[in-house]
Amino acid sequence: MKLEIKIDTAIVEPETVITTSAMTDKVNRVVNYISNLENTSFMITGQKDGKIELLDQENIIRYFAIFFVIFVIVWISQYFMWKKRIGRINDKLHEEK
Repeated sequence: MKLEIKIDTAIVEPETVITTSAMTDKVNRVVNYISNLENTSFMITGQKDGKIELLDQENIIRYFAIFFVIFVIVWISQYFMWKKRIGRINDKLHEEK
């Protein structure tokens, strides 16, 4: 799929024209994506192989959510492990008195 961008200072509102021989799934995805851009508050872009690509916000949110869940699980397990160890140390200190 080719993409052509023309910059014209006389244009007030951006216009998108898609030229295709048939409505394929790929063209439908592009149309749906462009249609949903108005509902998006901001776009996150990345660069891959010298090309700028739009990143899916849902995947980014999912990535950070998974990271957060793993962090919380590790933190809670460490908390209970150290709580148990400190409890044993306190028990030993109270036994010696």
